[in-house]
Amino acid sequence: MARRLAPDRAEFWRDGPIFAHHGLELEIERAQAPVLPLAGGGRLTIEPTAALTAIDVDSGGGRADQANRAAVTAIARQLRLRNLAGQIVIDFVSDRRGGSPHRLAERLREAVAEDPVPTHVFGVSRLGLVELTRERQGIALTDLLTESGSRPTAETVALDALRRVLAEAPHHPGRALTLGVAPEVAGELSGRHRAARQETEAGLGLPLTVRPQPGAARETILIEESPR
Repeated sequence: MARRLAPDRAEFWRDGPIFAHHGLELEIERAQAPVLPLAGGGRLTIEPTAALTAIDVDSGGGRADQANRAAVTAIARQLRLRNLAGQIVIDFVSDRRGGSPHRLAERLREAVAEDPVPTHVFGVSRLGLVELTRERQGIALTDLLTESGSRPTAETVALDALRRVLAEAPHHPGRALTLGVAPEVAGELSGRHRAARQETEAGLGLPLTVRPQPGAARETILIEESPR
């Protein structure tokens, strides 16, 4: 799939599961989580709605200025990772040390300056909320990977299952594996993602049996040794 989408950038990787090597599974989970921890003990809460995206900064009992500084960097990154778009409002922690919302808005303006998607920080509302907009380009990450904002799609589970098989294979040297998944996920692996399944088998050097599990939840992934 990568070679089809970006033939000039795709390269073969032969040193184990590439997602695990680069910690991408954790990054994907974090990029979908509504609450994101910040350095120093604070946290961001990101809540997309039909009208706008609200971001709340919580110091977690730490210093407000530290939480706000960490939040500026994290927000700029999350806008790009999650591909958030439209109207966005940010409620920074009230800071009696002099970190005004206007100063934070300026720092955020600098932080999003390199975003390839046009992003405009307008300033601070009368309620002290920093307001910005980000142009809508493509699909938000959560919409791409889940349905109704929380349930993973059959495609997402299918590709996740193949990555887990590759990660599990070293624990079963020389043994073929069977993958048990919900019927709709099995359909993905025998249909439009058949090539990905074949690439996984090539990486294993052994056939991979996909067994539909009638009545199983979509998220079900069972990996076991195939009978001899």
